[in-house]
Amino acid sequence: MNAETVLLICSEESTSAELLSKLWGHGHGVVGPAENARMALAMAAQHPATIALVASAPTGRRSAVELAQALKRDWGIGSIILDNVEADEPRAQARDWAPRPSQAARVLEAIA
Repeated sequence: MNAETVLLICSEESTSAELLSKLWGHGHGVVGPAENARMALAMAAQHPATIALVASAPTGRRSAVELAQALKRDWGIGSIILDNVEADEPRAQARDWAPRPSQAARVLEAIA
């Protein structure tokens, strides 16, 4: 099994705890959780992550999609934005930030 190092973006404590448990239980490393884009980008600079999981809308000025684009552009980290996260931009037009399908499948299987 290939383990990922997941940068978790989530401002909800109970959701973060549940996701951390599931990800660790499947052998993935976790960086975070980060509540906002600034914190997530700073964590990405300090701790190499292979994929980002946006589980709740980041607090602050950047939308989930803007954060995903910055993570991909600045650090090469693809992002999964969960369906329950409101995004300011249509996700279908912003797929340049998506992770590799195999990475996404491993993370989504862990949190299912």
